[in-house]
Amino acid sequence: EAVDYLRARDRLTTTYNWSELWQEEHARQFTISRLASADLLADIQRLITESVQGDLSRSDYLRDARAALTRAGWWGEREVLDPATGELVRTRFDPPRLKLIYDTNTRQAYAAGQWERVQATKKTHPYLRYVTMDDDRVRPAHRAWHNVTLPVDDPFWTTHFPPNGWRCRCRVVPVSRRDFERGATPTGV
Repeated sequence: EAVDYLRARDRLTTTYNWSELWQEEHARQFTISRLASADLLADIQRLITESVQGDLSRSDYLRDARAALTRAGWWGEREVLDPATGELVRTRFDPPRLKLIYDTNTRQAYAAGQWERVQATKKTHPYLRYVTMDDDRVRPAHRAWHNVTLPVDDPFWTTHFPPNGWRCRCRVVPVSRRDFERGATPTGV
């Protein structure tokens, strides 16, 4: 399901700010802010897809994406012209940014795949439990959702299904009706 999600994002869109594509648009389009090269977008999307398929490791993706960006002159800091404002803006492609691009896209893909599985199994597991890593890095809002257990079709999941922001490590766990009714979920709610 995760690979299908990545392949379905078949429209490549050059953007200059992450907010130019929003929510559902990100589910249908692939972009990397301030990367104004459709060929490089296609290369990086292919590398991420190959990694999710199991053909490349995260390290392989990082190595190959860096090589592609270097060949095209995009590695390091660069100025690009924002066509909407006419302003020169700086962008940087370095290891932390490549990791963020990878993590964001793979987490979105895995979440899309998980949502498909949740929908397919909701007759046997009609509830979802929100689970954080429960450590000192969890955001306060996410901590408040830890162990919230609600029906799969509850409106809460339309806005709270992880990932919820950059580098969100939260997840959901499907819960059977039997476990829910016996209070086997951590909150028993």
